[in-house]
Amino acid sequence: MKNLIILMFLCGAILTACQKNGTNLTADLNESQVEIKPIVSLTPTLAPVLKPKEKFDIHSKIGIVEVSSMGENCLRTKNGNLLEKTPVSVIVLPYESSQQVFMATVEKKLDESCARPASESGDKNPGQNYYYSLIYSKKLPEEFVVELGIGVIEPPKEIQIENNLASIDLNEDGKPEFFRRCGGFEGTHLTIWTGKPLKGKRIWHSFYYVDYDTVVTCTKKDWEETED
Repeated sequence: MKNLIILMFLCGAILTACQKNGTNLTADLNESQVEIKPIVSLTPTLAPVLKPKEKFDIHSKIGIVEVSSMGENCLRTKNGNLLEKTPVSVIVLPYESSQQVFMATVEKKLDESCARPASESGDKNPGQNYYYSLIYSKKLPEEFVVELGIGVIEPPKEIQIENNLASIDLNEDGKPEFFRRCGGFEGTHLTIWTGKPLKGKRIWHSFYYVDYDTVVTCTKKDWEETED
């Protein structure tokens, strides 16, 4: 009987010790537990895709204008996509007086040439010619029976006149373009220059043919071939 009592006492002691150790173990685990945060997957921000700037095409921005106070005013250009009321600034280039600028809009696209007969034969620029009639915002001077000009299609800003010369930054690169007309053999050379005429870089040239003798005032710089 005495041995049974001792055995029961030992079993109780052992059980109490196990419960205490289990409680301490649970406490230790709770104290040492590390907070586990979920891994956040960040979606990368894509940089905006920039469209490359379109190459400047001077032939789509300009044309030759036959200016007349007597009737239809003809714009000849390589741009076949002009709509009614497209703005065109016409730079009239007299031989002996200051250049002048007149505001116009496209009246309509024409099905056939409105240019002076044979005048296009000296045009060596690439592309097909298209023809438009123009309407001016104010009446043209009466002395403009037949004059020649260069039309700037949808000019990016107002054309300036200084020292009798018109200028505008056509391709918006910070450098102004100037316009020139001079006499050649049986016709007129029309040119556009980045920088002052004959001193800057010539970026466009066309020859307007007439079937009679004219006074030659051009230099080789007006018409000779360039590397461009």
